[in-house]
Amino acid sequence: VSEILDLSVDYYHNLLLNNPEILRYLLKSDPFDLPEFDHKRKRWFMKKFIPYGFDMDIIREYRIGFSPSKSGDIRGVLMEKGFSKEESALSGLYVFAGLRSLRSFYGNRIVFPYLGPNSEVLYTIARRTEWTPTTPHEAGKYKKQLTKSSVRPYVSASVQNNHILMSHMAKNTDSIVITEGIPDCIAANANGIPCISPVTTRFSHRDLDQLAPLCVNKTVFICNDSEDSESGLKGAKDTLEYLEGKGVKAYIVHLPRPNGVEKIDLCEYLRFHTVSDFKKLLPISGDF
Repeated sequence: VSEILDLSVDYYHNLLLNNPEILRYLLKSDPFDLPEFDHKRKRWFMKKFIPYGFDMDIIREYRIGFSPSKSGDIRGVLMEKGFSKEESALSGLYVFAGLRSLRSFYGNRIVFPYLGPNSEVLYTIARRTEWTPTTPHEAGKYKKQLTKSSVRPYVSASVQNNHILMSHMAKNTDSIVITEGIPDCIAANANGIPCISPVTTRFSHRDLDQLAPLCVNKTVFICNDSEDSESGLKGAKDTLEYLEGKGVKAYIVHLPRPNGVEKIDLCEYLRFHTVSDFKKLLPISGDF
């Protein structure tokens, strides 16, 4: 399964690198001076798909990719390596449809792999784009890689959604940031801020058991989205309460929101601010 994951992520990554239109979602450059982006489309695009402000080095280092709806080409790559349809489906990246035909689970989505300390692929999550099909099973903003279930019994039991994103970054540092989104976590680490994430507003009870050992003898800063709904703040308070109960020094970082802006996350903040600016938001000094 690990080899299938690695081959698939490499395929997605190379597909993204060769598609300038999709790269606009990720790069620092502003695409909206291009003729095809009229004012109406620009407002719609900015509302749904604000570019992350990454550069090519970040895209390469974190092996970010794009999964097409059709799986013919990647199936060919896997078959060349000797993997059957059944073996490919073990990965949780493909589903059977119709008469045992195989298709990508992610339909025209940006794929973010969870990487281990040696850049190995542990798991994946994929973000919707404007090219994602509008079918009900593609409606969510994010989709996570399939795991074994009664509905998908063919997925390998070794595929587990129990990873804290970039947990290895908590080693050899006196301070660590916890944030909620995968682009936020990538942006922080790319800027030299050691960061981990549950890839949601709060840790599950299962993941809390993994979190506590990562935070022992460290100063922890919890920086979730700043938004009108305050769901990020509520999740941050839950994490804070848990860590304080374990004797960990933990603090909530509040991202300032410009007037009229409904939400800002750490990725967006770091796009327009420096690490020094971020450090000024910390309740106490952080050593990173």
